[in-house]
Amino acid sequence: MDPLELTRTIHIAINVVVFIQIMGAVLTFTPMRERRRGFGSLYVVGFVVVLGGASRADLWLPAAIPGLVGLVAAAALFLWARIAIHGKMFSYILSTDVPQFACMNGPYRWIRHPFYASYMLTLLSVTLMFPSYVTAGGFILAIVSFNYVANFEEGKFKDSPVAAEYEAYKRRTGRFFPGL
Repeated sequence: MDPLELTRTIHIAINVVVFIQIMGAVLTFTPMRERRRGFGSLYVVGFVVVLGGASRADLWLPAAIPGLVGLVAAAALFLWARIAIHGKMFSYILSTDVPQFACMNGPYRWIRHPFYASYMLTLLSVTLMFPSYVTAGGFILAIVSFNYVANFEEGKFKDSPVAAEYEAYKRRTGRFFPGL
C-alpha cells in the first residue's frame, strides 16, 4: 500500500472510531437540564484541533501500526464501557445531577473514567500518527479538560448516597489507567 492510500485508510479508521464515540455517547447518556459550562467543554476544542491538525499533517509511518492498534483499543474500551452501563442512568458530561450508584463492573473495575480514557487514547493515537504542534496542542488541551471534568464528576459523589463506597473505589482504581 502506498503512503497516500495508507494515510487515507488511517483517516477513515479515525473517522469510524470518532463516529462510534459520538453516536455511542448520544445513544448512551441521559441528557440533563442542568449542565455546567465553561472550561470543561474545551475537550471538544481539543478534539477539533487534533482532528483538524491530523488532516493537515503528514503521517509518521513508524506510528501507523501502534496508532491503529490504539484506535482499535479506544473503540473497544468505549464499547466495553457502554455495555457495562447498559440500563443504568449515566448523565452527559458536566451534568450537575447527584449520582445514585457507583458502577464497578466491566472496565470500571479497573478505571473510573473509561469513556474519557477511550477519548484520550483516540486523541493520543491520532497525535502519534500525525505529529505536529497543532495535534500535540489539541491533545494537551483535551487532557487538561478531561482531568478537569473527571474532578468535577468525582466531586459529585461527595454529596451522594454512595459517597463512602465511591471513596473506597477511588483508592483501588486508577482515574484513566489501571493502577495510576
